[in-house]
Amino acid sequence: MDFYYAINVDILDISLKLPSEACIYSYILFLIVSSLPMDPKAFEVRYREQIKDILNRLQSAMVVSSQLERSIADIGEAVQLLSRDVEQFLADQRPGPGGGNLS
Repeated sequence: MDFYYAINVDILDISLKLPSEACIYSYILFLIVSSLPMDPKAFEVRYREQIKDILNRLQSAMVVSSQLERSIADIGEAVQLLSRDVEQFLADQRPGPGGGNLS
């Protein structure tokens, strides 16, 4: 079973593999269990390093997410402009009042 969600953003030329929520919990549990023989100070250092890594990856994911959101908005605007151009072209081609001719 794959515990990762793959996010491939070709338009941004970014590929990111993010762990699912279940994987994060499993990983934290693994860290706690595998760290039990450590002294408290070593455990604290390891815990802080892992939290820092997780937060850095979440921050990176948020940056990619906002870039993707902006890209989707730009694509939506382009589709609206194209739709408006097509409607205007079709209106200009209609015979009769307000429209062009089909010649």
